[in-house]
Amino acid sequence: MANRSPPCHEGRHHSPLRTGWHLTLRHAIEGWTRDTVMAQLCDLRQTQFKDFAGTITYTAHLPLDSIGPDPIFDLGQVYDICELIVNGTSCGVKWYGERIYLNAAPLLHPGLNTFTN
Repeated sequence: MANRSPPCHEGRHHSPLRTGWHLTLRHAIEGWTRDTVMAQLCDLRQTQFKDFAGTITYTAHLPLDSIGPDPIFDLGQVYDICELIVNGTSCGVKWYGERIYLNAAPLLHPGLNTFTN
């Protein structure tokens, strides 16, 4: 997630999801599935999966007190279709443009919150 605060959303708490991420990679051609962990998100070209072709599910867990009020979630640079799911509920699919979600606050609850992309 990007570490910038979009000017059109001034006054809102920008929440980059900086935590460990669990990744499930499903290869489209070879059919294998692998699980791995990333301490922070990075471009797959910087990993052993640089030639990966398929879908990836990213999952993170964050306590509510680390998120802040009225958050903006920015998935940063995504090269394809993405969807943010918070505690099992979709915040929408993004096909192009900025991957910014403004509608997640009502889905957050005390304790750990699960984010899936």
